[in-house]
Amino acid sequence: ALAYLLVTEGIRHLSALEASLLLLIEPVLSPVWAWMILDEVPGPLALVGGAVVILATVMYTRRRSEST
Repeated sequence: ALAYLLVTEGIRHLSALEASLLLLIEPVLSPVWAWMILDEVPGPLALVGGAVVILATVMYTRRRSEST
């Protein structure tokens, strides 16, 4: 419950796009934690989906840094 409270409070200080990108990172990292802690190997679709989210985040960050 504390984690959701902190996320909700933190999102108030972000734009809608930044908040959505932040929330998209959680499903990307979940298979990573399962792999590291439980030795579960993520499937190909999980890897492709994670790569898409990370690529979109990097592209957004680079575009945003060029405009400032």
